[in-house]
Amino acid sequence: MRAAFRFLVPLLVLLALVAYAASELMIRQAHRWAERDLSARSRLVLASAREGLSGRLAAGDRVRTRQILDEMVRDERLLGARVCGPGAEPPLRTAAFPPELACDRLPLRAPGATHDAVVGLPGGTVHLSVLPIGADDGEVLGDLVLVHDMSYLDRRAAETRKTTFVAFALVGLLAAASTLLASRFSWLSWTAELRRLLAAPFQSLGAPRRPRRAPSSRCSPTCGSSCRGSPPRR
Repeated sequence: MRAAFRFLVPLLVLLALVAYAASELMIRQAHRWAERDLSARSRLVLASAREGLSGRLAAGDRVRTRQILDEMVRDERLLGARVCGPGAEPPLRTAAFPPELACDRLPLRAPGATHDAVVGLPGGTVHLSVLPIGADDGEVLGDLVLVHDMSYLDRRAAETRKTTFVAFALVGLLAAASTLLASRFSWLSWTAELRRLLAAPFQSLGAPRRPRRAPSSRCSPTCGSSCRGSPPRR
């Protein structure tokens, strides 16, 4: 039994490490896919609203620009949108836009360059996209900042980690039970065979001996006159 536990403890530790590594790998891969998907969504949002947004910014129509931003955030994953730039002062943003992501806190980048990042906020993880708003003549009128909610990925990661650990725990329990049963049966078989081998000499000593057969009184036909007890022939 102790030998079985010496084998089971390293096995369970190894399964726990494998479960942790597998869950982390799946979570990171899921985050990469989500980041690519949200980046593509942000560019699609800008492409669908670029014409109206650039026209309102060029005309200085702040009311209509704010309406366009409010229409963007109808998607449940899109937390907020704002416009940063010379024509967006005071800032143009939706009501639920995180105040931690003000225009002056955005990362520095080259003019007209895009930027995507994952940012941790007190309310959860968000995906930040900064996209330049270009006019028809190529002039950059400002930057569109979109913030997507990624807290659902944190909840999904917790569920994935829990499911992975439960699956590997079941595998470990099955492996442990199989190992214990196999060691138990092998021990019983080995002890039974050992007892049989040790008892074999004593069984041969105590076994009753068979009586010897008495010689037959009849002579064989081939004995002739040489058989004992037969009268000599005249």
